[in-house]
Amino acid sequence: MKLLFIICGLAILFSAFQYFFHLRVAALKQPWTYFFRMFIVNVILSILFLILLKIIQTLSLPDWDLLSWKIDSTNLKLSFLSVWIAVFLSTLLFFRSIYPKYKKKFGMANAIVLCFLVSIILEIFVFNFRHFELISTDEKNIDVPLDTVIYLNRPLSETDGIIKNTKTAFAIKENSLVFNPNIADVRNIRIVTGENSKENLAFGITITQEKIDPAVLYFGEQFILPYYDGNPIFRFRNDKPGQEITLYFGNAIYESYLQIKSIILNQEIPFKINFYRICFFALLFYLSYIFLCRKFCLLAGLYLFCKTNWKRILFCIVCIAGIQFLLDRTERPFFFVFLIVSIALLVFNLFILIRQNHTNENILICILFGLGMIVRTIYVLSSPWQVHQHDVIGHHISEGHLGYILNIFTHSALPNSADPWQFIHPPLHHLLGAVYLKILAFLGLLSTEPFEQLQFLTLFYGILILILSLKLLRVLGIKNSSLIYSFSVLCFHPQLIFLSGSLNNDELLLLFTLAGLYCAIRWSEFSSKKYLLFAALFTGLAMVTKTSGVLLLPAILLLIFIKKCLLEKKFPSFLIDSIIFIAVFSLAAGWWVIRCQTVLSIPINSIYYQGEASPQYIGNYSFVQRLFSLDPAHFQSLFVRFDNKQFADFSIPISIIKSSIFGGWEFERKGIAFILIFSNLLLILGSIFAMLKKIDTLKEKNLMIPFLYIVYCIQVFSFLFFCFRYPHTCTQDFRYIVITLIIGICFLGLLMKAYVETKNRFKHIIVSAFRITILLFDVCSIFIVM
Repeated sequence: MKLLFIICGLAILFSAFQYFFHLRVAALKQPWTYFFRMFIVNVILSILFLILLKIIQTLSLPDWDLLSWKIDSTNLKLSFLSVWIAVFLSTLLFFRSIYPKYKKKFGMANAIVLCFLVSIILEIFVFNFRHFELISTDEKNIDVPLDTVIYLNRPLSETDGIIKNTKTAFAIKENSLVFNPNIADVRNIRIVTGENSKENLAFGITITQEKIDPAVLYFGEQFILPYYDGNPIFRFRNDKPGQEITLYFGNAIYESYLQIKSIILNQEIPFKINFYRICFFALLFYLSYIFLCRKFCLLAGLYLFCKTNWKRILFCIVCIAGIQFLLDRTERPFFFVFLIVSIALLVFNLFILIRQNHTNENILICILFGLGMIVRTIYVLSSPWQVHQHDVIGHHISEGHLGYILNIFTHSALPNSADPWQFIHPPLHHLLGAVYLKILAFLGLLSTEPFEQLQFLTLFYGILILILSLKLLRVLGIKNSSLIYSFSVLCFHPQLIFLSGSLNNDELLLLFTLAGLYCAIRWSEFSSKKYLLFAALFTGLAMVTKTSGVLLLPAILLLIFIKKCLLEKKFPSFLIDSIIFIAVFSLAAGWWVIRCQTVLSIPINSIYYQGEASPQYIGNYSFVQRLFSLDPAHFQSLFVRFDNKQFADFSIPISIIKSSIFGGWEFERKGIAFILIFSNLLLILGSIFAMLKKIDTLKEKNLMIPFLYIVYCIQVFSFLFFCFRYPHTCTQDFRYIVITLIIGICFLGLLMKAYVETKNRFKHIIVSAFRITILLFDVCSIFIVM
């Protein structure tokens, strides 16, 4: 009865809001009758929806009783949600019965209501899909006695439930539990952990029906972040329901331990409502509606098809059913949903461009951008998070870039020591990763695959890099076929695709460096203070992402000097612009310099020096050998070799050519790899030739091309200094100067544009050769990364 009074009170409150809003958009003939009707409809709908939600909540319980409703937090949440749904539906219903004065307000309110309704349906049926999954399960909450769980050939109970995983001398040892659950259908497994487990930042879990390969166990498939959830429910499906099975269970983060208090099969998953998540997705849907449907008309065809509210709701329900189907049947559902959305946006965008009679250039650029985004998503979707990573994880989970992120996530503060491996890096990338995990945890979206969810950030950075690269090519005046072929290299280049799934800070560094370079070029064109401020900001952010980001600083200062002093002869203006640039840069990056000196007590340019005992040490080769050697041993493998006990690639140019395509890894398709590296060599030579041909533009007043030369030279010379100061094969990796890839493609695009516009037949042949090489490169790249 008390719950009924609460529903009536909420209905009166929301009905009053509806009433006053309707008064602002329409003239009501009988206002109080209108208010009374809204109140009655809201109360009736609220009670009906509350009954429906209670049925959903208690359907999986054997002793559910709809008549015993106590006033607790769960019932209050369900009451509030039922009133909310009723109010939204009544708003749609009563809007049809009045004539709005202001069409814009009416349309906006209509869209907001629909967005909230869709997010509520999403919350009930998608984010609680595992609750529904257990409704049809007969055997629930089955305890597995620890005496029946075997660990190291004895019962787990004898070790107080503690299992350990260690890694010594790069040897991976099997470390697993074995138990035989004699139940027909296993859907999930709940691990209740002890206090000792909370001392770990994270530990990985692998649960299989076949014996675990130690190499698979080493990384694990699902992960516990004790700070967030110490007692997780792991998703598991019995491959052979109805038969007795043997489950192998492993703790897979090295030097971590897990104290197990109990193992429960088919632990019941409660029906939970997260209002923050509802509001978040409603806002996301509304912004998508504003920017996609109304501003860019990407979904105009779909929007015109769904002209009425019931069609829109029906379409959303179908989409939500599809999302739930994907969540239920894919290992990485959010990436899969993102892939489907990317394909849908590509198709609708092409539909609109074709209908609006856009040029072939715009249509092909749209196709390339969409395919670049799709290829990156498929790569991240199909590759485990451990693949193609640099310095992400060390001998312990508290080390490496991943340990850096988890440390900030757990302690909500920057680490006060730079001793752990990779903790000497500036913290912006790791801070963003930790904040991203906290937002997911707050919204209840953090899964047992948090490291794979982190890849969504770098995937997002990769898409922004594509957008900035396209803008840079267009600003430089590259257009038509030259733009299409140049942009295609950036869309499908393996190095950029690998970085889109990386968990270290290289991708964010490239994004900020490219953004700073683009803004500096725009400033050189318009002398706008806005672009100068953004260039300074992005340069500072690049530095607090990775120390090498500071290399953009002298390039931009030199650009300011050339423009203001040498060309315009305005020395006071040079001083003003330089002071503004340095001031903004200092605000963005100065705090990290101070922190290094006061808190961490390390130099700003600190790195981990492996020493001469490292198998990667190549300091015994001379300067000439490392720059000009053509030792036949270099060509015995297409891939970079690191171990100097056999042979290490000591030549810097050859290491750059190899690592620019394959990184530090090997691939099985040797034939495609050979074609790819050969076409890559041709493109490198072509970009160098283009840079030499464009030297005459240095005399012009247009500073865009000279600035690209400045950035390129600073990057290359600092990289060579780095390679000779720290002579190891790992320091010769192309990822340290990946910005030169984009600059080189810009010069190649400028060369093709200039040659296409001439009537020289030989130059046209050169352009055709470049086009064939690019097409070959793009196709082979897709085969390598997939």
